[in-house]
Amino acid sequence: SVSFLYVVSFIRNSFVAIYEPITRSIVPLFMENDDDLKSAVTMNGMAWALTLTFGGTLAGWTAARLGAASCFLVDSGSYIVSAMAMCMVKGNYCVREQDRATYSGEKSSDSGFKRGGRCETLFRNRRLCMIFTPVLSFGKLSMELFGYLVSCKFTMLVFMKATGNITRGSADVINVHYAHIDGDVAATSSRVGIIYSSVGTGCLLGPFVANYFTNIDRVASLQGACIIAMGINAFGWIGISSASSFPSLCLFNSVRSFGGSIIWINSTLLLQKLVPNKILGRVLSFDFAVTMFCDTMVSFATGIRIDSGISTRTVALGSAGLMGILWVFWSSYHMARMGAARKSLNSEEKVSVPSVALLKEEADKRVCGGDG
Repeated sequence: SVSFLYVVSFIRNSFVAIYEPITRSIVPLFMENDDDLKSAVTMNGMAWALTLTFGGTLAGWTAARLGAASCFLVDSGSYIVSAMAMCMVKGNYCVREQDRATYSGEKSSDSGFKRGGRCETLFRNRRLCMIFTPVLSFGKLSMELFGYLVSCKFTMLVFMKATGNITRGSADVINVHYAHIDGDVAATSSRVGIIYSSVGTGCLLGPFVANYFTNIDRVASLQGACIIAMGINAFGWIGISSASSFPSLCLFNSVRSFGGSIIWINSTLLLQKLVPNKILGRVLSFDFAVTMFCDTMVSFATGIRIDSGISTRTVALGSAGLMGILWVFWSSYHMARMGAARKSLNSEEKVSVPSVALLKEEADKRVCGGDG
């Protein structure tokens, strides 16, 4: 039933919401220098785009020939294979030992029970302590996160991915509407698969092209790439709104996703570059949560507008206008030398990396209340 499908989708995407920020937080811990970090994040994004390109075609063929239920079986199998592959990845997933000690206040994780920690002082009952320790820890970590976001000078960058991809939710609804053929489920499934393959092609090419025009040691170039990509995204939406054939629709979907993937990869790189590892996981989780919230709200609003009789072309043109407004806002932000465009992070001399490192060190002190 449709209700059961909603439940399954909710559970599945709940796990995705956990997986995504954790994966992006782990990558910097493997990399020994910033050039490797840029290559790793770019290749990770391109690998995802490659799977979307071939997966879209495979899903369309599977749904058309074997039925939609078979797609879920194939999808489930792919997750099992992915989990097995992740178990083979070895590495140090932890921040420095002194970082952990600074956060916990003790070097031993069980000090609260063995030596009379704060929880045992507040709650003499051991079971209550086991219940309230995670609650108190969550509250403390959340307060540190929001304290960091309020105090740092590039807080707006946390919202760059969400604003740059805010129309992605509209695309899913509009593409399904364009792909629909009355009375022909197989053809509809094939067209949906082709559309998603075209989206994957754009996502594959975007980071690859942008990689030649950005320099991770000059973080302003990453921010600038995101802003240019918003303009490309808007152009793609203009093309979708005026598409006169199915191939042209696929072409402009590729253009739209070309810009969207540049924003996704480079906004992630900005946070990985500027945010200290101690709090990076929480910042990326907040970044992902805001992005998904905007995605959900826009998808819901798009569905309502189409059901109310507004044409898909009008909705697509409205998405182009929204991206144009955001492009103007972020361009003004960049030209005002705010965020990653600050001079201290982009010196003409070879001091940009130390500047960022110093910024991370200062952030560590603010978050942890000491030298770490």
